[in-house]
Amino acid sequence: MKIQNASYFCCFVALSICTEIVLSARILFVLPFPGRSHYLFSKPLLEELAARGHQVTAYTTFKQEKPQRNYKAIQLNTSAFKTEFDFPSLRNMPAFTDVNEIWTTVAAVNEALHQGPELQELKRQPNDSYDLIIVQATFADESVLAFGHKFGVPVINMHPLMMDSSVARMAGAPHGMSYIPEYRYPHTDRMNFWQRVKNTAIGVYELIGGNVFQIPNQDGIMRRNFRYPGSENLPHIRDLIANISLHLVNTIPLFTYNRPYPPNVIEVAGINLKRLEKLPQDLQTFLDEATNGAIFFSFGSMLTPSAFSTEMKKVFVETMKSLTQYRIIWKWTDEIDNASGHILQRPWLPQPEILAHPNCKLFITHGGFNSLVEVMSIGKPVLGIPYFTDQFRNVAFYEQARVGLGVDLDNITVADFTEKINRIIQTSSFRENAKKISALYHDQPQTSLEKAVFWVEYVIRHKGAHHLKPASMTLPYYKYLLIDVILFFLFSLFLIIYICIRTVRKIICQFCLRSNKIKKSVNGNKKQN
Repeated sequence: MKIQNASYFCCFVALSICTEIVLSARILFVLPFPGRSHYLFSKPLLEELAARGHQVTAYTTFKQEKPQRNYKAIQLNTSAFKTEFDFPSLRNMPAFTDVNEIWTTVAAVNEALHQGPELQELKRQPNDSYDLIIVQATFADESVLAFGHKFGVPVINMHPLMMDSSVARMAGAPHGMSYIPEYRYPHTDRMNFWQRVKNTAIGVYELIGGNVFQIPNQDGIMRRNFRYPGSENLPHIRDLIANISLHLVNTIPLFTYNRPYPPNVIEVAGINLKRLEKLPQDLQTFLDEATNGAIFFSFGSMLTPSAFSTEMKKVFVETMKSLTQYRIIWKWTDEIDNASGHILQRPWLPQPEILAHPNCKLFITHGGFNSLVEVMSIGKPVLGIPYFTDQFRNVAFYEQARVGLGVDLDNITVADFTEKINRIIQTSSFRENAKKISALYHDQPQTSLEKAVFWVEYVIRHKGAHHLKPASMTLPYYKYLLIDVILFFLFSLFLIIYICIRTVRKIICQFCLRSNKIKKSVNGNKKQN
């Protein structure tokens, strides 16, 4: 019996080893853009894939925090250019200028990194080095898709924002501008006439500019920076975009409104949510003793005090100092003069764990999307102070969902800031609505991370899973919009109307001619008589 059990055990081990060999894939991840929120969106997926036995190699501008088995991180050297963002200049940037800034500045940063030693070494690796490539290829960095051609493997794109018109077009996804808001405007899916005008204007600009400037520019960047055996046969970048197997998008209908997606687009917002850890003892005690409630105040991972004017910072500090009835936990690096014991200030804080504490009554945020997912998954009311880009849209969501309010940073005052803080904390409907959204978010068959892992492995199993892609990905836009068919019908209608008019005119002329002949005949008879 012992021998038989040992045989079963050996068979089980052998089968497990074989299964791991079959399922384990060599995965390459490339993210040249130095945006931390973009990196944080993809990082949990890479770590989970490594934990499941896949060999992950990641090229990013960020240092790996701690080593992990099966995970090799290569940090791209950013010393050749400035990686700090000039946030004040970005703050009031018009939407059209923001599009241009991404198409030019972000593209220039990515090209500089292409010329660095790390990516140059990657381009020299053997063509059979990887089984799958994951990239961020729809944020002015489409040129990275050439790695898919070099290594001859399927490509998955991770898009860190809502899909705008141009990106939706790349994925073959419908983008109704009448009800799908562009993330650059503080619109919801219920837009009035002038909001739809603005939404359509920026959407059409992205589509035309993307085709006329952005795509050709990326094709040029790709051809200047990719030199390897076979690169002379590089397809046009439009073909490489159409070759993307899957798009993992940082959205979810509950937070970014319902819209139709084809099977090759998977929504995975919340992929960064993890099991809550235990709070450090000092934070735990500070929150436990907040008998009247606590407020968590954070501007996320990118915005620092230097992004705000002296007047704005003065309003923040004076307001926090005046709220002595609450405990304040504030992610802030500037020193606060004469701060009392009700304020706990740190340069970094465990955001989800603080928000999940029962005594946390309010989250004051810049409106970043990752923060939106975290706070709504936990179910706490929000006061949003949007700074730039999609943050205005995210705060508009808080207001529409009635889970919070927004503050205009350009016109912020201590009185207005304080009044809105007290109103949210003292109005139970904000808490109740936040809890309802939290319940809806968690009522799903699988987590966003589980969903993302499944579809990545699905693409590996099915050699690219190109059957998921709609034909709209490769249709010329005049065919996609049926412009040729519409013109055909209009021409046919015009032709029918023209024929009808000519026929009626001819009938009338014939009738008039006949009538004149009859009259002449009658008049002639009268004269004879």
